[in-house]
Amino acid sequence: MPFDRDADFLGIVGTCSCIWKRWLSSWRKKGTGKKRNLFAGADIDGVCVAPRHVERSDLSLSSPLQAVEDAYVPVVTFEFDGIEIDLVFARPSVPTVSGNLDLRDDSHLRSLDQICIWSLNSCRVTDDLLHLVPNKENFWLTLCAIKLWAKRCGIYSNMLGFLGGIFWAVLVAGTCQLCPNALASTLVNKFLFFSKR
Repeated sequence: MPFDRDADFLGIVGTCSCIWKRWLSSWRKKGTGKKRNLFAGADIDGVCVAPRHVERSDLSLSSPLQAVEDAYVPVVTFEFDGIEIDLVFARPSVPTVSGNLDLRDDSHLRSLDQICIWSLNSCRVTDDLLHLVPNKENFWLTLCAIKLWAKRCGIYSNMLGFLGGIFWAVLVAGTCQLCPNALASTLVNKFLFFSKR
């Protein structure tokens, strides 16, 4: 059966749309129930992992998607259901992509170009962080509180020379490791205590 790139791409977009809607629906049930992010101006960073026959150029569509191809890591930005999304692209050398593909496995980096490796870096670092913290829920709550604190203090922005999102996450993960049985409120207190030193 010949490969129909347009039909395959539309199927992928339809599947992604269903996944996003389910995720946003479950996220809202856990949160405030409102159609907004935790922080004004916050976005979602994602990675589109495609099989080896899909090219990066296939994401260049004449639609609300805006490709930023001259960035260090090429990214597609768009708004979905009121939330800004930055999507990078990577295609490991696999014929199909399954839901249980472990991107932390270094063997998937073989035969990838440098841009694909850079695209996978953020999700690989996030996965590694989540595997290192003893309690993911306390890590998440603590990270939200620390990000809110940093934004209100005006020290959250790697574009202005301060720490950005991943740096705060690494620092919070370190605090979670130092106090593995602590609740989120205690972790926030410990984080602020450690940051004074």
